[in-house]
This record gives sequence, structure tokens and C-alpha cells, in this order.
Amino acid sequence: MKAVMIIRFVEIKIVLLFLLVSVVSFGQKSFKPQDIQVAIWCMNPSNELRDAYLLTDSVKRSDLSLFVENAEILAVTTDSKNAQAYRVTIKKGEYDIWAKNMADGSKVIALFNLSENDREINVKVEDLGMAGTLRDLWKQKDIKEMTWDGGVLVKQHGAAICKVIPFSLYSDSLREDIPGPDYTPEEVCRSFSKNLISRKITGELHYAEVCTAVGAFRAAWLLNDLEMYLGLMKRYQDFYGSSSQYHNYSEHVDISMRGSLPLEIYLVSNDKRFLDYGLTYADRQWNDPVDDGLSKQTRWWIDDMYMISILQVQAYRASGDVKYITRAAHTLIEYCERLQRSNGLFYHGPDFPQFWGRGNGWVAVGMAEVLKSLPESHELQPILLKCYKRMMDALVKDQDGSGMWKQLIDNVNSWDESSCTAMFGYALTIGVNYGFLTDKMYEDAMSKAWDGLTRYINPDGTVREVCMGTGQHKDARYYLDRPRIIGDYHGQAPVLWFAAELMEYMKENKHSKIFFQQCGGYSR
Repeated sequence: MKAVMIIRFVEIKIVLLFLLVSVVSFGQKSFKPQDIQVAIWCMNPSNELRDAYLLTDSVKRSDLSLFVENAEILAVTTDSKNAQAYRVTIKKGEYDIWAKNMADGSKVIALFNLSENDREINVKVEDLGMAGTLRDLWKQKDIKEMTWDGGVLVKQHGAAICKVIPFSLYSDSLREDIPGPDYTPEEVCRSFSKNLISRKITGELHYAEVCTAVGAFRAAWLLNDLEMYLGLMKRYQDFYGSSSQYHNYSEHVDISMRGSLPLEIYLVSNDKRFLDYGLTYADRQWNDPVDDGLSKQTRWWIDDMYMISILQVQAYRASGDVKYITRAAHTLIEYCERLQRSNGLFYHGPDFPQFWGRGNGWVAVGMAEVLKSLPESHELQPILLKCYKRMMDALVKDQDGSGMWKQLIDNVNSWDESSCTAMFGYALTIGVNYGFLTDKMYEDAMSKAWDGLTRYINPDGTVREVCMGTGQHKDARYYLDRPRIIGDYHGQAPVLWFAAELMEYMKENKHSKIFFQQCGGYSR
């Protein structure tokens, strides 16, 4: 009898809930009741959020839990922080975004579609104040690595519930608890590569991840680490299969540069499939060049001085065809003529007179990578080398006493930025290793950069104080106010490059023939 009464009681609650949901749905132009109710329920709503969707206090968590069997969503409601949601942004008639801080350092976000159509709602890192992996809690699936914004498809008058999981367990607030600068380049190569391999694949291949993966494959090669190599191959081999869902030949420089990864894999594995795939990207980039012989993907953003040149120089390294290295060198020289200023540094673009740190970092590593492979006898070598040395001299002059470089290089009131510091350190180390830079001041700058940078490296293989993805702007304040991200690939990649090149400098490692026989590759 008691059991029957309990069942009847639950049935009554369900009926009452459906009646309430119907009222809410009617009042809100056919909002999807379960999506809306559960999203609000998860967010521990304020009166403002309840009022926005006509939700009354009579809807109890126990009521809604009858309809939710999703453990990840239920976990949001029992989070020990028990924080109340706050509004991130709203656009009348289009969308409404709320966020809730979680005890583990993540954020749960509820995205309400206010429009009459299904639409993608973008969550901006800048608005949210956090980057990381964006996870759809309804689908229990990671969607993407969110470093700029995260697009989520939401049904008309419906809601999505997602979580932004930070790239690192270590936040800036914990920096005093993190050990001092005692990381060796080898330790960093191992921890950063391990971090990359452990991250979930989210169905996209961002250029910053490509850069990180190239650095990790180089680290595996330098360390003779077969386990690392196999872990990387397992992660990336499907990207380049004949039926891969990741094929993308869009005519955009950021997409094209992904071809540099299969070329790196070929250099290590000697698997010709990766050579053919990578060369496809390199050749497509020069289809129908413009009148001055440059790729039609040329934009006159300084970022392109790496994005374009790395694909072409990788194609040269893999194929030996000098046309690829000539394309890269010619492109860099044209960019230098337009964008390099009298002080040796580069504006972000012709109309954007700011010396942005990472933007100049792309320039520095682009020139260093090409000079690393450009034959001394090549007619463009002395021209490019002159531009490179002018920049390196400027960087040595602008390096902070801590060893770091600034978000805006020439602005002493700017903040220390990790990705540009790693890029400049890498470019300097190549110069020292290959004999382009012979004065001791370059070695000193290189060493100071490493010492300064390691203060921002976390034990979980991530780096702090990385500027989020940044567009061009005329106002210095725009750059100075950019959010700083932890563990973002824009910082992970150059730290890996720098550490690997330092291992070459320190000559700590000898390349084992056994390793190359095991993984099928060969020494470059």
C-alpha cells in the first residue's frame, strides 16, 4: 500500500510539472520545455533568470530530476560550489548566454536561442574570461578547443548546456605554489608532448594545434622516444586517411598550413602517404598566383610570414624541390619590404601600427625556419638574412630584464607574454645553432628567455600568460586588454619548438639508428 502511494505521489508531481512546463512553453512562444527547464535548473538561477523565462520557485530540482538521466548534467546541480549563474551576454531577439562557476575551475554555460530558427550561438572567450575544451553536456561530447569562440547549434526557442573545461589545472592565482624555473628542455618536451597526446580530439584541426603537433614530432625524433612517436601517430594518422572527415582544402592560409603536419610526419616516418598529402596543400597554395608571384592567400598580416612559409619550407624539406623554398623566401622578403619598420620590428598590418608580441613572433620563427633550410648559395639568402638580423638585434634590445618580452614589445607598461617569448627564444636559438648569430649577446638573450619562460610553465605540461587569438586593431589598448589563456596551443607550440631547439644547442641527444628503423623514418 505504501509503495502504491509513493508511485501515485510521483505521478501527481509529473502531471503538475507538465502543466507548469506547458504554461512556460506557451508564455515563451513554444520554447522547448525540457531544454529550457533543465538549463535553468542547472544554473541555480537568480530571480532575473527565472523571470526571463517565467520560471517559478515551485519547480523543484527533484521534479526535474525525474526527466534527466544524464549524469554530467546531474553533476552540475550537485556541484559543491553551488554558485549562482550570471549573465554573460544577451542580444535581444537572438540569444541569451549565462554562465556558472564550478568548483573544479570549469564553467557551465546555458545558451538560450531566442529566435524563430535553429542557429549557432557563439560563446566568446573574451566575454567568458576562460578558454578550454567546449563540451556539450547533453551529448556528453567534446565539441572543440575553444580559444577564440565556441559555436553551438541550438534549436529554435531551445537551450544548450555546455561546459568549458580549462586546458590546465593550474590557474594564475596558483602561480606562487608552482615550482621555480628548474625545467630542462627535455622535461618540457616530454611533458608538453604528453599533454598534447592526452587531449581529446574534437573534430577540428586548428592551425595552433598543427604547430604544436609539429613540435611534438620533432621532440620525439630528438629524444629517440618511440612511445611518444606512436602516441602522436595514433592521434593524427586518421586526419590524413583517404576517407578522413578532416579533409579541408579551403583557400585560406590558416587552413592550408595544416599541410605542414603530414610533411613533418613524413620526415619522421618515411611514409609516402603523408608526403603526397602534404604536397597537395603546398601546391594548391600556389595555384593561380598573383602578378608578383605570391600566393593568392597573401593577406599582409604578419601572421602569414609563418603560416605561408612553414608549409612551403616543409615541402622543400620533404621533397628537396627548390621551388618550395624559393616561394617561402620570396614571400618573406615581400612582407619585410612592406611591414618591417626602421626599428627592425613589424606592424601587425599596413594599417595597424602596433608591435604585437605574438604577431612579431610569427615573423621571427617564419624567417628562422626558412633560413634554417635555405641554401647559402640561394640568391635570396643574403636579403632574408639581413632582415632577420635586423629583427634579432631589435629583440635583444627590447628584452625585459626578466628574460621575457611584452604583449606589445615596445610598451614597458605591457604584460609579460609567454608565446612571443618562446617564439623569439626559438628564433634566436636557430640563429645561434646555424651560425647566423655569432655574438655572445644572442646566446645570453636566448638563455635569459628560457629562464624567464620556465617561471610560467606548469607541472601538467601547460604554459600560462598566453594572449588569446587576436585580430588587428589600431588602438594599443585593444592588445593590452586581451584575455590571457592557460594551456592554449598558441603558447604550447612555441614552447615545444624552443625546448627542442635548445636540446640541439645543448647537444644532449644523439639520434639513434635503432629508433629510425623502428618507426620507419630517417635522420634529416
